[in-house]
Amino acid sequence: MRMPIQVGLVVLGTSWLALNAAAFTTPQGYAQLPVTFAPTPKAEVVISRQGNAISAKLPNGKTQALGEMPDVPEGSQTIDGLLLQADFNFDGQGDIALLDGVGYGGVNLFYRLYLWNKSAGKFQEYKETISNPTLTPETKTLSTAQRSGPRWYSTDYRFNKGKPYIMIKL
Repeated sequence: MRMPIQVGLVVLGTSWLALNAAAFTTPQGYAQLPVTFAPTPKAEVVISRQGNAISAKLPNGKTQALGEMPDVPEGSQTIDGLLLQADFNFDGQGDIALLDGVGYGGVNLFYRLYLWNKSAGKFQEYKETISNPTLTPETKTLSTAQRSGPRWYSTDYRFNKGKPYIMIKL
């Protein structure tokens, strides 16, 4: 029995979407602070907020200032991504990204990225903001995307010894 072409295309499209979705991971997001996590097995960090100031209580007991929360548009206060936690540079250590701004009616979420520096025992800020991040562990790629008008723009970063470089910019 022959399968109608429309059904075959739907099956093909569904299979491609399932394969594509499995390749990406989204960093774990938190809407509320404080958050406690371990960037390395023996280092516990607490990220907290006092007013708009965000800080990290480091394993050595010191506090590291991480900036301020941005003004979030009305209705977006419960974004499950005020803080993202993942291994953004694929070095085996936990990193964080803090919400820096919201754009295009909530479609674009911009983050300040902080990479854990194991030898210094604190976070090191990556100087460029990232937006709507997704990770591809198989290729060690951090992908960012943002919408401007009818078009989406994206940048893919790869890492060499924990240092990012731009792979593709569309």
